[in-house]
Amino acid sequence: MSHQFTVKKILKDPMLVETLIVSLVLVVISGGLIWFCAWVWVMRHALMRHSAPQAGTLLVCGHRLQNRQPTPDYIARLQRAVELLTHAPELRLILLGGGAPSEAAAGRRWLLANTVIADSKIELEEQSENSFENLRHARELCIESEPVYVLSSRYHLGRLRILARQLGLPVILLTAEPRLQINLANLWRTITEAGYVCWFVCGLLWAKLGRRQAMLHRLTH
Repeated sequence: MSHQFTVKKILKDPMLVETLIVSLVLVVISGGLIWFCAWVWVMRHALMRHSAPQAGTLLVCGHRLQNRQPTPDYIARLQRAVELLTHAPELRLILLGGGAPSEAAAGRRWLLANTVIADSKIELEEQSENSFENLRHARELCIESEPVYVLSSRYHLGRLRILARQLGLPVILLTAEPRLQINLANLWRTITEAGYVCWFVCGLLWAKLGRRQAMLHRLTH
């Protein structure tokens, strides 16, 4: 995932504030059931089968950098991409993620320094600031007649599934890790991802019920 939503960024965006408040109210009214259902959704995708593509476009999700360098999670995604390209060199590789420096550019530097992937093989999408924008901007780079694969950490896949569907982007999800490691860190990540899923889904429901066209457009285009 690209940059997390910071408190400062949320407060500057009335639409983010509104949808966040709505989602929190609905979670409280449901006694946490909405959050739990979102967590089950996230876990279902986190436990999905480890598979490999044969041809098409491979989108690799970025991750917030640490000291301008890829995090372990991001490196795991990049390493998996290299494995896939080794077995299917016809895959088109696109790294996703903006920022300054961009996550995509940091990923390319890591690949060039640590693997045999040629620079000419790597394409970048550097405009996005979050997972939704990752997919929205990448959609413009994909070839309609070819399969589109999205590679990310297991805890991130459930949210990507929902976002891709809202954008009308048919994707095949790929896992960075062979299996989900059961530990406190990953448990916290899945709980956090469930929160993002609640936020997006509740905001989308609110926009539809209230016929908020501007909000609905932002959440689906």
